[in-house]
Amino acid sequence: MWLLHITLLVSIGLANCECPGENVFEEIAGTCYYFSSDRDETADWQGARTICQDMGSLLGMKVDLSELGAEASCMSDGLLMERIAEKGKLYTWLGGTDSSNEGTWHWASSGRSLSIMDSRWLLGDPNGDQKENCLNAVVIGSYHRSYLNDFTCGSVDYFVCQIL
Repeated sequence: MWLLHITLLVSIGLANCECPGENVFEEIAGTCYYFSSDRDETADWQGARTICQDMGSLLGMKVDLSELGAEASCMSDGLLMERIAEKGKLYTWLGGTDSSNEGTWHWASSGRSLSIMDSRWLLGDPNGDQKENCLNAVVIGSYHRSYLNDFTCGSVDYFVCQIL
């Protein structure tokens, strides 16, 4: 698996204002994302975070599980959630957690808060108490929309990395 990552990253060139690599990162409204579902790659939340950070180390850039609500990438938030739904995977890890303080959600990389009042939460979530401390996007409903969902961190799922 690591050989695949290294091969992908070594074979890409970085250009100004473009996402690195052909068919590695996908640009959405000026923000670059890596969708593990494109390569059928899964991991638990911490493993996914490590994969993202390792990609960043190889690129010489800051890469982590994706975040929503950052001023620099706020234009891409809704489009990212739509793209996750279009990929058609039930669960996809994002970079939020409340593992350090139950009920207080934040983005692991930036430390910014994630409000439980955010309209992107699935109705009734977050609801996992101490059993569900990691954030994913869940695709549900007749229109296959993606929503924020608290989930068990040890679950093995797809993930989205973001160049921050």
